[in-house]
Amino acid sequence: MPNARLRVLAGAIDAMDAAVGQVLAVLDSEGLAKDTLVLFLSDNGGALAQGSDNSPLRAGKGTAYEGGIRVPAAIRFPGRVAAGAKSQQVLAVTDLFPTLLGAVGGTPQGKKPLDGLNLWPQLSGATVLAREPLFFGVKSNERADFRYAVLHGEWKLIRTVEQGKAGAAEYLFHLASDPAEAKDVRDANPGKARELSAALDQWLALHPDGDILSSVRPHPGWIPPKDYAAAARSD
Repeated sequence: MPNARLRVLAGAIDAMDAAVGQVLAVLDSEGLAKDTLVLFLSDNGGALAQGSDNSPLRAGKGTAYEGGIRVPAAIRFPGRVAAGAKSQQVLAVTDLFPTLLGAVGGTPQGKKPLDGLNLWPQLSGATVLAREPLFFGVKSNERADFRYAVLHGEWKLIRTVEQGKAGAAEYLFHLASDPAEAKDVRDANPGKARELSAALDQWLALHPDGDILSSVRPHPGWIPPKDYAAAARSD
């Protein structure tokens, strides 16, 4: 493989695959598989700069496009979820706790309502719940730009706010017919655009923009350890 970044990416994926396989093998050999729910998923889409390709989805990590926020997930729970079963149910990270709790027959103990939903009935029963709008926010580490998205059914509105520029740009996509988000249909569907834009405004009013600025660049003079694993153990 001539591309150095792709070699690193392929090696990381291979190592992860082997590690997950080891975990599953131990669960099987110890007779724990039927009592253990294994959930595998990513926190975001692949980073294009590191060699990832999220095709046919648009863009990748750090964006509000589908390539940045839409990822697959896999569950292994023998006896509870049929092998090879598929679901089109949309979940967000806030749904994980109530869904896993529902999978094991538990109920929330807190008095305050959870932000997420228990979607275990949908995952185990191959049904799809038409849910309320989902909101996403992505901040650029380096520029402090903001990218927002609201997903409701087949529709998705994206809003970008760039530092140093007046106003914000909005784009509307019909994901059912355009999962690659190739065509902005905001002008052709002004009512839907206004509806989702207003919903996003309401959500943003609950979650102010204020945030600490962060950077992925190390401070001057920082020297990386030769062996990260050894350095972690020494700490």
